[in-house]
Amino acid sequence: MAYSDTELTEIDRPTPQIDDPEAVRVAMQHWLGDVLGTQTVEVSPVTVPDGNGMSNITLLFDIRYEINGTQEQRSIVGRLQAGGDKLVFPSYNLSLQYDFMRYLEGFSQVPSPVLLAEEPTGTVLGTPFYLMERTEGRVPTDAPAYHRDGWMVGLSADDQRNMWCNGIDAMAELHKLDTTSAEAQALTKAHHIPASLPEQLQYWEDYRHWTFGEDPGNAACDQALAWLKTHQPEAQTIAFCWGDSRMPNVMFNNHETAVAALLDWEMLTLGDPLQDLAWWVYLDELFSVGMDTPRLPGLPDRMETAAQWSQKTGLSTAHLDYYIIYAGLRFGLIFSRIMRNMGAADAALENFASQYLEKQMQAL
Repeated sequence: MAYSDTELTEIDRPTPQIDDPEAVRVAMQHWLGDVLGTQTVEVSPVTVPDGNGMSNITLLFDIRYEINGTQEQRSIVGRLQAGGDKLVFPSYNLSLQYDFMRYLEGFSQVPSPVLLAEEPTGTVLGTPFYLMERTEGRVPTDAPAYHRDGWMVGLSADDQRNMWCNGIDAMAELHKLDTTSAEAQALTKAHHIPASLPEQLQYWEDYRHWTFGEDPGNAACDQALAWLKTHQPEAQTIAFCWGDSRMPNVMFNNHETAVAALLDWEMLTLGDPLQDLAWWVYLDELFSVGMDTPRLPGLPDRMETAAQWSQKTGLSTAHLDYYIIYAGLRFGLIFSRIMRNMGAADAALENFASQYLEKQMQAL
């Protein structure tokens, strides 16, 4: 079956689900009574939002309870580790995501959700999960891309630009955190996090074999991986790298352009933070010019964005082209995995993502 570029990005994706929301609600209510130290907890019906991700299960519900004679009510987001053979990544470390957001609570310049509790053993729901308070705000649309549809299209060019720049500034603050501090060192020692470019490249080479096995791979990705391995630059610094740094992972205030929270840390790593800048601009370009769609008129281009990030971090963008190819490799492999999960093995070998990666390779 052949798919158009639009169909490839908007087709129903193999997202994890829950079989019995009511059983989840009852188990969650009992567990939260112990966590909060009160047996007055009431959990509302549990819902799974539209656009649930492909690597974990997101739950939404409200809780009501009484503490010391005071009635409390909170809106909660739950993230459950998913299982099965159609996941996007070969393994997940939900505790790392939780612990990193807990670490970020000490840095107001990097907005993050307010955490409630973690259950890492899987004994309550049959899988690990954590809970956080729901952050009020709005997130740029992912499918379809925010360039084509959604609330950002209706904003003024000035508001579009301000949101973009505020997102870059928040990301730059993340990159300025001291990874040698006692708190950061404790975090990295407690979890295995790829800590160098060679380690990351090895991960993605293993990912390629996990996705394709003995079958032929995506030619553009194979070419990019070979080039990346032979042209590795030295890291200018080692920072916490968001990994999935892009506009749809930024929550903005409902009626302003300020950042309310940075979201989704499942691709967290250590390395040259230039890779986050490259992922941000590459995915923006891929889902606009890479699909013959005009970019939103207010958004700065690649070079202006790079200049802003460099000014905020004090770091060089000399090797941005390298990390653009690295971004293309990572997304290309992830997209190939999704296509194979959907039964579209032919689309895993060549698609709009691999075609755009080829163009970036040709421009080197």
